[in-house]
Amino acid sequence: MIIFVLLMILLFLLGIIGDERGVASMFTFLGNIVVFFVSLIAIFRTGNIYAVTFVAIMGFLLLTLFAQNGFNKKTISAFSAIIVILSIVGIFSVILIKISSMAGFGEMYIYDEEVAFLENKIGISAQSLLVASILIGILGAITDTALSVSSTMYEVYEHNPALDAGELNRSGKHVGWDILGTTFSTLVFAEIGQGFFIWLIFAKNKYTFISLINSKSFLQQTFLIIMASLGSLLIIPLTSRITAKILTAKK
Repeated sequence: MIIFVLLMILLFLLGIIGDERGVASMFTFLGNIVVFFVSLIAIFRTGNIYAVTFVAIMGFLLLTLFAQNGFNKKTISAFSAIIVILSIVGIFSVILIKISSMAGFGEMYIYDEEVAFLENKIGISAQSLLVASILIGILGAITDTALSVSSTMYEVYEHNPALDAGELNRSGKHVGWDILGTTFSTLVFAEIGQGFFIWLIFAKNKYTFISLINSKSFLQQTFLIIMASLGSLLIIPLTSRITAKILTAKK
């Protein structure tokens, strides 16, 4: 009940404070929730987690980029860069997860009473599930970075159309480097907050530092942060280059 009330307050404030864009954000938020739950059902119905994840990502991007910001050069640039980076991160994640065998339940789930009584054999590859969770987990960070860079470059070019592709590309990179630090901090703080309780349990039970860094929970959380940071880093030069080419291309 409390969650429902808070959600209603959030949607109300989005409509009042955000005006038209707030209303658009509200529908995007609700649409993403629908896509998420439909994806969960589709995974168990089909068993093809990679195909479902791909369709879900397309749905998230369709709502977040095009439905909310329109079909234009800056959203096309951001979309193109996001797809490339997700492909790179996905391939890289599959290789490393298979080598390290980090997939599966981490130690933090041991302390969850409900999970302890549930059947953990769900008939889905744990490695594929971890790859999918990584791709969806980093989607928000790289989408925000890509759209910030492409939108800024679009505004710069609108006010100074005499810029060539090289100059515009450098401007986009400078914008990206400025927001990179805050993006990294956001990712780190989000993961620290998510696992804060379990880290306290580890500390109270006097886990050694070696035991902590070798635990599956720590490995999974750290791997997600690294992949998200890597994606946020690579998305900047790629978005800058693609946006510069699209904006300065002859009509």
